[in-house]
Amino acid sequence: MVSRADLSFLPAVEVDGQEYPDYPGMARIYAEEVVSGRLIACRFVKLACRRYLDMLAEAGGPKANYYFSVEWAVDACDFAEKMPRSKGGRPGERIVLQPWQCVVLCAVFGFRRDDPDFPATKGQRLTRDVYLEVPRGSGKSEILAIVALYCFTCEGEEGSQVFIGAPKEDQAHKVFLPITAMIDKEPELVSAFGLKKTLKHVTKQGDPSAEIRMVSSIAEREDGHDPHVVIMEELHAQDEGLYHVMQSAMGKRTNNLFISITTAGRRATGICWQVRARLISALEGRHREPAFFGMIYTVDPEDLKDKRSLGKPEIIRKANPMYGISLDPSQLIEARVKALSQSPSALLDWERTRLNIWSNGAGGLVLPEKWAACRAKMALQDFAGCDVWIGADLASKRDITAIGLMFNEAGKVQIFNRYYVPEQSDSFGNANVGAMYQSWAADGHLIVTPGGVTDYEFIEADIREWARTFNARAIAFDKWQSNQILSRLYNAGLPALQTPSGMQTISDPAKDFFALIDAGLLEHDGHPVTEWMAMNVVGYIDKRENLLPQKDEPNSANKIDGISALIAANVVRLDAMLDVETKKPNVYEKRGLMGFDDARA
Repeated sequence: MVSRADLSFLPAVEVDGQEYPDYPGMARIYAEEVVSGRLIACRFVKLACRRYLDMLAEAGGPKANYYFSVEWAVDACDFAEKMPRSKGGRPGERIVLQPWQCVVLCAVFGFRRDDPDFPATKGQRLTRDVYLEVPRGSGKSEILAIVALYCFTCEGEEGSQVFIGAPKEDQAHKVFLPITAMIDKEPELVSAFGLKKTLKHVTKQGDPSAEIRMVSSIAEREDGHDPHVVIMEELHAQDEGLYHVMQSAMGKRTNNLFISITTAGRRATGICWQVRARLISALEGRHREPAFFGMIYTVDPEDLKDKRSLGKPEIIRKANPMYGISLDPSQLIEARVKALSQSPSALLDWERTRLNIWSNGAGGLVLPEKWAACRAKMALQDFAGCDVWIGADLASKRDITAIGLMFNEAGKVQIFNRYYVPEQSDSFGNANVGAMYQSWAADGHLIVTPGGVTDYEFIEADIREWARTFNARAIAFDKWQSNQILSRLYNAGLPALQTPSGMQTISDPAKDFFALIDAGLLEHDGHPVTEWMAMNVVGYIDKRENLLPQKDEPNSANKIDGISALIAANVVRLDAMLDVETKKPNVYEKRGLMGFDDARA
């Protein structure tokens, strides 16, 4: 990596008659080195640096509604280097910014608004949203503490309220304690701004409503906040409800900042994965969002083809901006060797925390990047008149029910899901998934049926409508809860049938389904509930190498019903393909309807 020592040749920059290190110059050189390929970096860092340089070039130009302020960039970086180390180091040792950190601070504080349509915001910070994904040991907590203190003391925001959000208070302490440690070690900061601290708050003399405080999902997630800055440390582990409450409160001030920093998560789903995807979209130029800045330090997809390469120094260096600076390369490599000797889960955890590789836990069957690559711009109505295979995973009466629709057009398999849940389902109040269910219901991704139990009439009505719209080849149910709805559909002349639910029936269609994802031959519409469930699927393989997709734990709230429904659809799709190829009668037609052989008589 490029270190601060490597850029010691840069002359000082003068601001208001005083000389300072050329922080903007360090940021620019780092970005240029990354973009040129002279500095090893992953694709996302290259895109972020390219975007930063492009914004610098555009700033102040005729097409830009912002400019770059060297003064603000230098001030923020200078403030950071006046701060003492919150832990470790020698007594009195100060923070020394590395070039990649200069990019972050210059991007956040250097770009200023200059929009003629909104003259009241002129000179305010352009950046209002930040997402940083960096591995463990990159100094996340200290950077967040610096941002919190700088905004609180130096942005001139009356009644500045800085909230540190976390699911539990002990997690919020990871940022709050470095803030208080810096205050304890820097008496000039205290005297200049009249700072006072308690176990849970930092206040400012002469500004009674100003405070820095922790907000947890347990006690303080109510509405009514007026944040100047919101900090979410380890976003992948955050409470989604708290995130949405804080986001919804951000419009009350024009100079606000929402900053999230995290390592990779254990499940490529939820709010962190969504924010990450939004940043990638902006970095790739698929949408323009100059007020959103972010960087993702990780490895590239080609590095994952042979996982043995993940132990190479050049791969580890790519994902770690503090490699060889505060991170000892030998310790990183030794930690991987130790994880290899322990267990697959230990190795997955090393890859997640040290290389920012998102995982779904041990045994996860769907890689996040593979699933993302299968997303296609399509809608269910696009397939009117096409052959469709439908699979159903009927829930217990108070749980989620999933229907999967599968098409086979243009050499690929297209999938859609519909989900139904009773309005009184316990899942809406579940501590782990309740906020997601509520959000999905509000956005129409869950069909909420009235009452306390699943109303199968809604599901039956939709299936009948699909049978009129598409050419329904088979509608597959398992034995669970299906007798009534199945007999009505069968008696109506629809190709409804029961499929065996054993491992031998499921294994080959399941393997085929996951192979389609790996090969990029499956297309989905990006349904967030299906994505969540795909990331939840783990695989049990018996001694005959049969595969049974399962949840991580029998009573886990992490559902897989949508994937189970799609695999049920794939069972009858593959059976239909076999009929076409061998001209044999359909096994289900030969057998008749299990349990209802005489239903039509």
